[in-house]
Amino acid sequence: MLTHELNRPLQALNRLIRPDRTAEAHIDPALRHQLAAINTEFTGVMDTCPDRIRQASSTSLEPTSVQLRKLIQGIANHFQQISGRHLIRCDLKALPTEFRCDPKLIGILISNLTENAIRQAPDCGAIWVSGHGRDPQCISISPCVTDEGPRIPKGLQERIFERYVQVQREETHKAGMGLGLFIVKRIAEMHGGEVMCESEPCEGAIFRMILRSV
Repeated sequence: MLTHELNRPLQALNRLIRPDRTAEAHIDPALRHQLAAINTEFTGVMDTCPDRIRQASSTSLEPTSVQLRKLIQGIANHFQQISGRHLIRCDLKALPTEFRCDPKLIGILISNLTENAIRQAPDCGAIWVSGHGRDPQCISISPCVTDEGPRIPKGLQERIFERYVQVQREETHKAGMGLGLFIVKRIAEMHGGEVMCESEPCEGAIFRMILRSV
């Protein structure tokens, strides 16, 4: 219902920025470019909105034994291919071969963290995914995602896991719905774990989490 209602103003915006429409030929090209950028961001939010809402409202687990290294490496490879502007590397040798979890939810967790790092990291920045925990009952993905993006202010390092809280980056103009990290925390807690953020000037952000077998 939400995306359906938002579709009307989005279509109106689309009509304004079409360069072939003589009725709007008086629009300044620079303004048309700004409107096009807003339209692209708006469309991205619309496309991800239904999935984000489903993820945030998930209350049940479907646990199974998972090859965790393979799962995480596959996600990293996927984002490496679609990003093209960042170096994404994994160090997963210290993780157990098998781990009992909900693979769909853990996939969402890793994807959200990686996507968040890509959004904040500068072009050509590095993103590292690593983990340890030989105990198949409890693992630590620490750091899960480390990027070289701007520092997250101290006062926001706990609040960014709340619904709709975002770190505003005027220089990147990249925004989301403010649900990605809330979903990360929710999934970690559903697996009996927790997630934390650390960020220092010029060192990007480190997200650490504990996940327990379910």
